[in-house]
Amino acid sequence: MRKNHTLRPNTAFDLNDMVRHEEEHWSRVFTDEISKKLQQHPDFSSYWWEDYYAKIKVYIESFLPEGATIIEFGSGSGKATLLLNSTYKKDLLDVSKSALKYARKLARKLDSKYVRYIEADAFNNQLQKGGYDLCWNIGVLEHYPEKEAIRFITEMMDLTKSGGNIIVGVPNFASLPILKAKLLNFRVFSKIKGYRLDSEINYKKHDLVYLMENAACRAHRQIIFTETFRVGNPLITESPDLFVKLIGKPINYLLPRNRFLLMIRMIIK
Repeated sequence: MRKNHTLRPNTAFDLNDMVRHEEEHWSRVFTDEISKKLQQHPDFSSYWWEDYYAKIKVYIESFLPEGATIIEFGSGSGKATLLLNSTYKKDLLDVSKSALKYARKLARKLDSKYVRYIEADAFNNQLQKGGYDLCWNIGVLEHYPEKEAIRFITEMMDLTKSGGNIIVGVPNFASLPILKAKLLNFRVFSKIKGYRLDSEINYKKHDLVYLMENAACRAHRQIIFTETFRVGNPLITESPDLFVKLIGKPINYLLPRNRFLLMIRMIIK
């Protein structure tokens, strides 16, 4: 049962407007990124990000066999998927043409194989049902209120094989990176560069479980396993490498609930 109701009501929410907003926003972001020269090692720009992606990679590969089929919904750069096992067959789906163009550029730099790029609205895709061992996303669901979030996850479940995996990852509002993103919205910090919160909803663990359980009912699927995984050092992403290595490791161990990303994994049939 849901507790401490934190889900945003659907009042005055227009899904088409939100999809357009997301497409326009991320098209601007990735158009800017495309114009830049990728770094020598584009998979990470600091130790914070190197550690973040490495831990996600280890986690996913701990349960997915070689040759598995994966789709990332609302993939953006697709970086987390592109860094996974080279035998996986990877589909990146995003509504933004610029995001997928950047993903292609990144895939070439990372020498990531078996990648397909799908320009589509996740709510209105024409993909074959039941074709994937893993359907997942990171940093997408928090932009949608309850009704649309359930519909989004339902679409994911429709694409997943019996015995396959669903993973939803959202930012943890108790982590320092998100606390910083909230502070930067104040006028006094307007000249400081950095990520700022936009339409993100503070989904907690029980909220995500509630959304996924409702999506399973809607998709006529049964949940047979649920697991929580938290990743991303509690320190801000701009922390110096040496500081993260020396101070970040004990903080990461002592404050697991303050890690940057909350992921819920479910196996369905």
